[in-house]
Amino acid sequence: MTLTNLKISVRLALGFAIVLALSVIIGAFSINRIAVVNEATKDVATNWLVATRALSAYHAAISDIRRAEALHAMANKEEQFAQAEKRIADDREKAAKALREYAATVSTAEERPYLEAIQAAEQHYFAAQPELLKVSRASDGVNDALRDAYNGTTAKSLNELLTAVEKDIEFQKVGADHSYQISQDVYASTRIAVIVLLIVSVAIGALLA
Repeated sequence: MTLTNLKISVRLALGFAIVLALSVIIGAFSINRIAVVNEATKDVATNWLVATRALSAYHAAISDIRRAEALHAMANKEEQFAQAEKRIADDREKAAKALREYAATVSTAEERPYLEAIQAAEQHYFAAQPELLKVSRASDGVNDALRDAYNGTTAKSLNELLTAVEKDIEFQKVGADHSYQISQDVYASTRIAVIVLLIVSVAIGALLA
């Protein structure tokens, strides 16, 4: 028995059932794929971008601290020393806040070493800072001792800290690009799959008509 030998009512009922089943499949498949795209997009917006923004703010705060150290080194009055030290304290608070915000986004074992590297480098930098400020206050103008203090341990530890931050920012960019690519790949594959299913649905309907 062929399809053409079936009663019209049976063929219509069969065609309707098949098309309905395909519609359900298309809907369920689309919802599933949309969820994947949404998750990838959400990951970019609530994780990678937030982390990058916080790390950039942290980098800026650390750079401001270094500029304040330079002002301190060039100061020759108590008022100037006090202003530079207050600026350093304020910028350290900003750096701490930015680092806390970044740390809150760290959720994988792959990313944690980047955070730990920043924390370790920060500890070394801040540990060397009091000696620099002490030498700066004791110096009568910019002299060799102050130059050595400014360009010595603090400079080395600062470079290590900024390098660690920059590596982490690059990690965030790679992660964001990966999540974006996932969303684009899923969108493209879903679009093709839905079009194919729609064509199949139309073809079956036409065959049974």
